[in-house]
Amino acid sequence: MAWSPAQPALAPKPVPDILKALYRTSLEAPEAFKAEYEATTSRILSILESFPLRREECETLEGENALHFAAGCGSLEVCQALLERHPELNLQEDPHGHTPLFWAVRHGLVGATQLLIRRGAASWHTDKRGLTALHWAAALGFARICSLLLAVPAARALKNQRCSRGWTPLHSSAYGGSAKCCSALLQANADVGLRTPQEWTALHLAAVKGHVEVLQILLPYCSTEVILALDYHGCSARDLAQEAGQSNAAEALQQPEDMHRHQARCWHQCCQKQPEVKLSDLLAAALHIEAPILEKVGRDAVELSCHIVDLQFRMSGYVVEVKHCGGPDGAAPARVYYARTVEQRKVELVEFLVPRVRSSGQAVWQQGERYKFRIRGCCERRLAPDPGAVRQASRRSKELASIEEEEEGYP
Repeated sequence: MAWSPAQPALAPKPVPDILKALYRTSLEAPEAFKAEYEATTSRILSILESFPLRREECETLEGENALHFAAGCGSLEVCQALLERHPELNLQEDPHGHTPLFWAVRHGLVGATQLLIRRGAASWHTDKRGLTALHWAAALGFARICSLLLAVPAARALKNQRCSRGWTPLHSSAYGGSAKCCSALLQANADVGLRTPQEWTALHLAAVKGHVEVLQILLPYCSTEVILALDYHGCSARDLAQEAGQSNAAEALQQPEDMHRHQARCWHQCCQKQPEVKLSDLLAAALHIEAPILEKVGRDAVELSCHIVDLQFRMSGYVVEVKHCGGPDGAAPARVYYARTVEQRKVELVEFLVPRVRSSGQAVWQQGERYKFRIRGCCERRLAPDPGAVRQASRRSKELASIEEEEEGYP
């Protein structure tokens, strides 16, 4: 068949291949990338203007598309041209579950991130390990990109999202040492008290890596419960810093920890005249009442009697007097149980008596609000761990070492 001038000529080389080569150059030879960038960008734009590129021609055999590579290079002109022709490329995932937005975020490219978000990128998307774009930005220390993502309501709603290993963006930024990312997340109301499966808070992770500036950012947002929180092996953030040889971090945590322990002891002394009242070491946390979480319930039935009980390691720092809701005022409440047997009942609604201090220094118990308990897992221990007990440092070191091994390709 004779050639017709109406038929378009074939592109000299597939656009994804050209962009992939440019992307690799940006990683392997930054100086060469700067020299090649303008010429390659002009060449791609010329091809896009001259040839009607079909959707399948934008993809590679490995599963990426041309927009992935353009976003990874930070080529805004090429990104714009591709999106005008095939906007659906913005939502396509590579084999790791990464959209073009992830590529821009992972390389700290603010302009490309802005463009892709403006053109409808799924800022709430999670990859195959449960990581959001916010996780990546926080872990890699890209504070401006964190702020950009947090300005998007859908991404901001995931500020406490956990990845497959149970880390939130705040955990990632604290471990990575980015004080600015931590600050951006905290200003967006990220929960500083959330824990990993190893019971580490963001304080634990910053302490073990010796990130003093991060600790200084986190501490004003931490309640007594968080500052004195113990991990799975019974260590506070300060303990971890000392074991890791991070003396500056341990020193930064010493004064806040001592202050909160002193406050708890003062509360205990205020109420010693009531022998039936047994106070938690974390009593100060009850001054800032929020919805409580009953957690770490023992395998056997846990009795919550009608008196104030020591709920350290059973309830997150709350001191409560448990009564049946709806019962007659003044009536002695029956014992309430939580266990995993059908014969025993689960606590749902309780009445809180909250300690307040008068000017005379005496504690006054005032009625609090009613809340529902949320059960969070089980634990083999019935009692709080002894802070002076021998630490299982070797096992924890292995856990931290396993995290270090995951760092390649993972925030």
